[in-house]
Amino acid sequence: MTDLKSMSFVKLIALWLGREGFKVKEEHFKIDKVASHPLEVVKLHLDWTFPGNSSDFLDGSCLLLEQDACTGIVDYRGGDRGKKKVPKEAVSHSGDVMRANGGRHEITVHLPQVSSTVTDLFFTLSAYNCGDLSLFREPSIKFFDAFDDTELANYTVSQCGGAQAVVLANLQRTAGGSWRVQAHGKKSSGTVRDYTPILGDIAPLVNFYDARRRRFWLVRLGARQDDDDEVSERALRGS
Repeated sequence: MTDLKSMSFVKLIALWLGREGFKVKEEHFKIDKVASHPLEVVKLHLDWTFPGNSSDFLDGSCLLLEQDACTGIVDYRGGDRGKKKVPKEAVSHSGDVMRANGGRHEITVHLPQVSSTVTDLFFTLSAYNCGDLSLFREPSIKFFDAFDDTELANYTVSQCGGAQAVVLANLQRTAGGSWRVQAHGKKSSGTVRDYTPILGDIAPLVNFYDARRRRFWLVRLGARQDDDDEVSERALRGS
């Protein structure tokens, strides 16, 4: 949701109207009510023109993680590429939808249908043949909330010059069960043939799960030591 306390939303409206020729200022606006909704259906739409005369693919993929372990992969081949099969009701992929000089991919995520064990969904792009995302002509990347078509993150392939792949963003489940968007735009390598390099670049983004587990066991060990000390003290008193 837009941070209205910083007036960023109001400022954007004022700037937009200004570009349309209206003379308005931020103070001319008054916000009476703000409505929000939880993320439920998220879509990634990709469209591209071939880099050269031969066909190529701007592959969009969705990687499902349970904390720091990738358990599901959805790409143009479907949802059975990972350790666990991802049902189409949760994450669906259009497959290659091709035309004479290019193609498109569409990924749709129904978050209420995603397994409760999944903590993160990462969205990635990769260049299937040419090895450089910026070589694709007239690419379109749209990552948005299907409820009202609100853009969740903005990307241009030119920002990924020289990169074979990029980690666009992820959806992360919060402690309360809702989902939040984290934009990355992190350059990577690898393709749908081998996700290992991409997963290697995702690892630092989820390593806090391992740190959290370590803290949990340290707390458990500390509590157990306290219990053992108490038992020893009682034994001494009873002797």
